[in-house]
Amino acid sequence: MELIPFRPDAESFATHHQRLGPLPSLPPDQLIAELEASGLLGRGGAGFPVARKWRAVAERSSGGAVVLANGAEGEPLSLKDRSLMAARPHLVIDGALLAARAVGADDITFYIGVEHRAADAALRHALAERPAAVRSRARIVKAPVGYVSGEESAAVHFVNVGDGRPTTTPPRPFERGVGGRPTLVQNVESLALAALIARRGHDWYKALGQGPARGIGLITVSGAVNYAGSRRSSLDQPWRRSPRPPAASEARSRPCSSGDILVVGPMSTSNGASPLTPSRCEPAGWRLGAGWSTS
Repeated sequence: MELIPFRPDAESFATHHQRLGPLPSLPPDQLIAELEASGLLGRGGAGFPVARKWRAVAERSSGGAVVLANGAEGEPLSLKDRSLMAARPHLVIDGALLAARAVGADDITFYIGVEHRAADAALRHALAERPAAVRSRARIVKAPVGYVSGEESAAVHFVNVGDGRPTTTPPRPFERGVGGRPTLVQNVESLALAALIARRGHDWYKALGQGPARGIGLITVSGAVNYAGSRRSSLDQPWRRSPRPPAASEARSRPCSSGDILVVGPMSTSNGASPLTPSRCEPAGWRLGAGWSTS
């Protein structure tokens, strides 16, 4: 089973290529179909089907769309996106390149929280390792501090005019976003998972879990736990059994999140025995999304 591993430092392009091989050359329709078959949901908070989002932009782009890789991660004390970008920047870049191919985008913007210094440095170095054809179409924009700056219309608004507040909609970013062009705003973990699915196929992803709990995700665990930090987990696995993070990815924080899943509400020993799925969390009074946990 291949998950998203972490290292003490950012993975180089040579190591990334050796581990995963070249970027697959799937045509746009086939790539979106793979994501649809996988059932991949967005990891930014709303849990919207990734394939449906990509298709909506592709239908409107006419070859002039924009991909905005959202790594703002302004949720209180969440660490999973910045940990991923700092350790596996090339996997995030791969996902953005695949998304650009699928939706017909010329330009890619990496929207990274201004406080995520390690992630920013890793992505800049990773882009410098890529060919000029990739570097010329990509840029990094530092997102302002704050939870709201990661909302998709706020991200587009900041890139356009420097104001990181949400705008009145419609039109939504997929209709008219960065520079007035159709824009795919996608969380960086969603893009990284898309890059893995494109290589391994939807059956691989769906096999990572049982019943409605399909796939894998990144979680941030903290508080009164043995090992605090960001870690990876199958979504059918109780969060308290998620693998111990390597020392390099350990960090002190408070929430317990899995991709777009953050458990909000009383955290007890019995809570930790439940899988991180909507069908198991919501009846217990937990909310799926971003926020922080109370104990």
